[in-house]
Amino acid sequence: MDYIKEAEKRLWHYRDLEKSIEQMNCDIARIVSRSSPSELNAVAMDITGIRSGKTDEAFNILLELKTLSESKKKTEEEIDQIAEILKDISKEKDCKLYGKVLYSWYVKRKDRDEIAKEIGYSVRQVYNIRDEAIRKFAVRILGIEALRVI
Repeated sequence: MDYIKEAEKRLWHYRDLEKSIEQMNCDIARIVSRSSPSELNAVAMDITGIRSGKTDEAFNILLELKTLSESKKKTEEEIDQIAEILKDISKEKDCKLYGKVLYSWYVKRKDRDEIAKEIGYSVRQVYNIRDEAIRKFAVRILGIEALRVI
């Protein structure tokens, strides 16, 4: 596994994860509004004593809601973890620009010249900071295995 590439991938897709939360919220709202009861009906039973097809539809709706809710929760946890790591690595000695550079580079996808101008460094220094920061981020998010190969 290329731990640097994996760390970069997580940062690169951070915005997509945020957008997916918005989409899942819309999907959940749509399912809830679509499946709310429109009129009161008695439960229909077949001669066998097994309920009619409405039950299957209700189970499918519940399963869809459960799946979306679990996916949303995991996505929010991933977003929170990435944000927390970006914040934390900037607090360490000699690392105050790490979070800002990684966020600007991967999440905001700013031009390298623009990042250099914002932080008051040369473009070459921005690349160096990014290289150091992504290694630190990889260890933080992927653990000991990343540390062994870096």
